[in-house]
Amino acid sequence: MFMEKMASIVGPSYVLALFGGAFYGLTLGVPPKARRTTRILLNTYLNNVGKTSSRFANNTAAAVLLYVFTGKLINFIF
Repeated sequence: MFMEKMASIVGPSYVLALFGGAFYGLTLGVPPKARRTTRILLNTYLNNVGKTSSRFANNTAAAVLLYVFTGKLINFIF
C-alpha cells in the first residue's frame, strides 16, 4: 500500500519536472562554443536540454520522496 501511494506521488512529479526542465532547457539557447557546424550545434543544444531536464526531474523526485518518507515517519512516531 505504501509503495503504491509513493509511486503515485513520485512518478507524476518526476514526469512533470522532466517536461518543465526540458522547457527550461529549450529557453536557454545554444552555448556560444557550439557554433561550428549545424550538426554540432544541434547536438550540443539537445544535450543541454536533456541534461537540464534530467537534473530537474531527479531533484524533484528526491525532494518528493524525502517529503513522503518524512511524513510517514512523523505519523509513525506521533
